[in-house]
Amino acid sequence: MRTHIYNKMTAQEIEEYLASGKDTIVIAAGPTEIHGESPVDIENAFAQMNALAIAEQVDALALINLPYIYPGGTAIGRSTVWTTELQNYDYAFHICKSLVDQGFKKILIVPGHGAFWLPFFIRDFFEETGIHPVEVHVRTQLPSDPETEGSPATMDKYLDATAMTMIKQQHKNLRIDPNVTTQKGEVIANDPRLREFADTVRPFGGVAALAFMDRRQHGGGYIYKSEEEMRKYAEIGEKLVREAVRKADFEGLLQALEDYQAYAAQLVKKNPGVRL
Repeated sequence: MRTHIYNKMTAQEIEEYLASGKDTIVIAAGPTEIHGESPVDIENAFAQMNALAIAEQVDALALINLPYIYPGGTAIGRSTVWTTELQNYDYAFHICKSLVDQGFKKILIVPGHGAFWLPFFIRDFFEETGIHPVEVHVRTQLPSDPETEGSPATMDKYLDATAMTMIKQQHKNLRIDPNVTTQKGEVIANDPRLREFADTVRPFGGVAALAFMDRRQHGGGYIYKSEEEMRKYAEIGEKLVREAVRKADFEGLLQALEDYQAYAAQLVKKNPGVRL
């Protein structure tokens, strides 16, 4: 296959993929928001890299360029493009409905950000169509401290490195400064009231809608000393993602999804009028 990126394929290539009996698509979605020294689309690029690695592993297609999902608590930053969770729900519903109508039957969603709308969307979409989208996170397959073989020392650097594999052609989006000393953008601690509220709400099973007081509280990013250093970490990031994808049993996940959707189809057949 020339490419696994849906957006970069021709119509004929997509038709041929579906005609071959394959029916899996991996959707990457992320916000555009203030993110310290990183480009504002860093989490979207991160999701794209993960989605592409999964697609290549299981011979699926990766649908990218959904860069404006709900950003969370960063409205304070004028660089943040704001959408609501309800808008994301509707947007995802229509995109996935189109994909199902086109012939895709297995849908994996890789959010580059907290996506609270997904549980509600997944349940409703499954009941209406019998197709069960699955939310997946590759980083859960990584060690909590990827500090081996020259790996990035922090999640911020890991985020930059993995994202870089998707934006190599636009590498100057990342800060390069040969005179930098700390290499880390300024970050200040979250207001304790944020954590106090979250800790109070959590035992009740609720979600805390956190809002940052200072744009430096949603920091991150890494200032590289040179293009050589940046490319080094891009290679490390890509290695980390591909190792995590190989470690995860995505083939087993897709088989379980196919079996479950077949079960749902039998349920509908035995119980006319059921919503599924």
